[in-house]
Amino acid sequence: MGDVLNWFQKYKISFISSIPKVIGKFGDNEELFRKQLIGDIVDRFNVQFEMIFNYQFKEGGLFMMIGKKKK
Repeated sequence: MGDVLNWFQKYKISFISSIPKVIGKFGDNEELFRKQLIGDIVDRFNVQFEMIFNYQFKEGGLFMMIGKKKK
């Protein structure tokens, strides 16, 4: 996640959201393209660590980062 956020910064893309969320979990009525909190390095580490060892992430570290090109 950190590398992708560095690419976003380099290419002037603003962070919108990610799957899984950095802070909190998705609710049933939550919109994917609504701006989320980006968190800090510790928050992102915790999410990545959980993806490695949590049985719910059977894909083995698959994540999605959503951004929007800045004008």
